[in-house]
Amino acid sequence: MGVVVPRAPAGKPAWRPGFAAGCALTVSLSAAGVRRSGFPILNDLQSLPECEQSFPPGTPPLPGAFFLRCRASHSVKPFRTHPIEVVRTARRGTPVPLGVYANRDPQSYNRPFRRVLASGSPRFRDNCPDLRGFAARRGSMAPSIQEAILSEHEDNPLEDLPVRRLKYRSLTIEGYSRAAFQTYWRIPEFRLGFDLGNQPWRFMGTPNWFISHAHIDHIAALPAYVARRRMMKMEPPAIYMPEEIVEGVQRVLHAVSRLDRGRLPCRIEGLTPGQEIELSRELVVQAVATYHTVPSLGYLVWERRRKLLDELVGQPEAKIREMALSGVAVSREVRIPRLAYLGDSRIDVLDANPDLYQAEVLIMELTFVASKHRKEKIYKFGHVHLDDLIERRERFQNSLIVASHFSIRYHPDQVERYVRKRLPDMLDSRLYLWL
Repeated sequence: MGVVVPRAPAGKPAWRPGFAAGCALTVSLSAAGVRRSGFPILNDLQSLPECEQSFPPGTPPLPGAFFLRCRASHSVKPFRTHPIEVVRTARRGTPVPLGVYANRDPQSYNRPFRRVLASGSPRFRDNCPDLRGFAARRGSMAPSIQEAILSEHEDNPLEDLPVRRLKYRSLTIEGYSRAAFQTYWRIPEFRLGFDLGNQPWRFMGTPNWFISHAHIDHIAALPAYVARRRMMKMEPPAIYMPEEIVEGVQRVLHAVSRLDRGRLPCRIEGLTPGQEIELSRELVVQAVATYHTVPSLGYLVWERRRKLLDELVGQPEAKIREMALSGVAVSREVRIPRLAYLGDSRIDVLDANPDLYQAEVLIMELTFVASKHRKEKIYKFGHVHLDDLIERRERFQNSLIVASHFSIRYHPDQVERYVRKRLPDMLDSRLYLWL
């Protein structure tokens, strides 16, 4: 197979993509439309054809070829959306779209190609083995798109729910949270998640979930999560929650099971403040009492390590080994607070549990940030105001503080403006706004 090359406007040099043999590229993105957006999809804009055809006029499609089809939007605001299609040409020349990826923010064009274009997809690896090499060649695509193609590959045909991801030291924090809308978090390294206000498909493999309380924006997707794991023949998950809500959750699952005419297998365990769950030899999750309008819990993840007893430090290794084989204790357990999740709660939870101030990562709510919102009412409904954070700034020993669950009253720009005005140093750069 050859390469489909768009025709250049009169007087312009022909633009030739660097695809390997057997792959085709068709560009139907108006150069004028790109210039209006201020975002160059391709570097050599001057050589792009001023056309919107899927295939250049007079050039027949190549059966079995894979190509990209980029189009400018003809919406009221054409600069807002640039759909990009990955297309396969059928035997009779009919283009078959494999996926459309639209990004509404030209400045953060780092997601559109993750699902299909990375070389992990067998369809593209077999038919276009040099696809990654093409993307990396200088001049083939804008650097931001090169980065997207070479970034994490998700071989998933679904348009998933919004998930932000933050890599911090040895932990990956994933999730989304807006008050009264939806909240869900996951820590892949710990194989656990917090709250299920919705359930991204990629979260389905996480087997342990800790529910903070039963408000709908924190628990709505629980039946769907259990049903999907059963559908995919996965082991029943373990769901931990305040013991006061266990009976109600079981009744909801029973009702959904009758409607769905399918089992919802899972292990539900009610917890009380101070109770601990051993996830592994190294990890223990402790339930913490929180203060909200309904029964609620926060969670503190401890990492357990063994440390040699002080009196044995400096002793010969052979002697210590002999003592251990004879049954004498030679070490003690040391706990390190790795991560704390507060769910929805007044700030009092921190004062009542000083270990939360020591956790390496603290995920907390910061629902209200504007000064016009009265603290008395916020306190009554069990939430946190920015003033509460500022009053305790000297007590936070956390390496990272993730502030989330902002009220939907605020635009993200407002949140950032309010917080940075009151906390210009962002708690010594430890405060991260989950927006």
